[in-house]
Amino acid sequence: MTAIRQLIRSRPDYFRGQLLEEEDFRSEQDYHRNAGLLHNTTLHSWGVVDGLTVSFNGEKKLAVAPGRAIDTQGRQIFLKETETLDVSAFDADQTVFVVLSYEEGPGKERHTDHGEGSAQTMEYSVLSVSTTEGAGVTLARVHLDSRKKVTGTISYAHTHYASSVLAPGQVGYRELAKGLRSGWVRMPFKPTPLENQPVFRIGATEARSTDEGAAGSMAIPVPPGVTRVQRFRIAGEKNEGVITVEFFRCGWDPAEDDHEKTPLPKAEFDAKSPRAIPPGHTKVSKVKDSFEYTETLQFDLDPQYHALAVVITVTKKTSISLVAVEFGYPGSKD
Repeated sequence: MTAIRQLIRSRPDYFRGQLLEEEDFRSEQDYHRNAGLLHNTTLHSWGVVDGLTVSFNGEKKLAVAPGRAIDTQGRQIFLKETETLDVSAFDADQTVFVVLSYEEGPGKERHTDHGEGSAQTMEYSVLSVSTTEGAGVTLARVHLDSRKKVTGTISYAHTHYASSVLAPGQVGYRELAKGLRSGWVRMPFKPTPLENQPVFRIGATEARSTDEGAAGSMAIPVPPGVTRVQRFRIAGEKNEGVITVEFFRCGWDPAEDDHEKTPLPKAEFDAKSPRAIPPGHTKVSKVKDSFEYTETLQFDLDPQYHALAVVITVTKKTSISLVAVEFGYPGSKD
């Protein structure tokens, strides 16, 4: 069988006495430059590599720290030193984006006996603030307060971070094989008692209630970098009444300088009315009275300030073995 050969690319080659022209040097530059861009776009994801954090610098200015990034075309952009941006031209209560982008242009003209032209291509990192994200790398989202001062919120929820792309099977987990986009945090239910409420009996692997029911709350660990809550799951040996699950986005609200407490949609699981649960969300076990319940949430988190807590209330005898939450990273889909 005749082998099939396809041209991948060509690179300049040289021999003694060869006359080198402009195109030969351009080809040499393009070969190495394109190899670097191909590496960055195929073996790495785009976004911030390190540094480039945004902070307040007075009432109407932002400071951007030195750092490096890779844009969507694989071009490297960076700041060598801290830069300051003036946002006084924007309106009060407005959200703006700090963006770092790539730009290039000709250098100084050079004159010779044979002609003239630019002997260099100048590459620039362009730092800007606008009301849209633009085509560069978004470093942060900033909300200006009612006095047009930058004392509102700096959020990194829209910021992409560069990382290595993992080949399928390289790590062994399906989520990591595609590049980490989402994942489940799984915990035994170990609630803290609520004031004036019956308490759960806490065991090594489960929490049980008596016939009078119980209520308790528990903090949910949030992995670094996640920006959304996608689903939750609860499962256990027994449920003879109604399980009510309430999640709360908690933590701190820097814009209001106040405690954060935003309730997510409440979910109920009634042992006597399983059809009240949306089709496909409840798995009926072969073991009598056991349950497994999964529900979609879809709720955003700020990766710097937001935490997560759950309150579970049961009305009858119940045994809960598992509480799990699926978190999503920037760019994750359902």
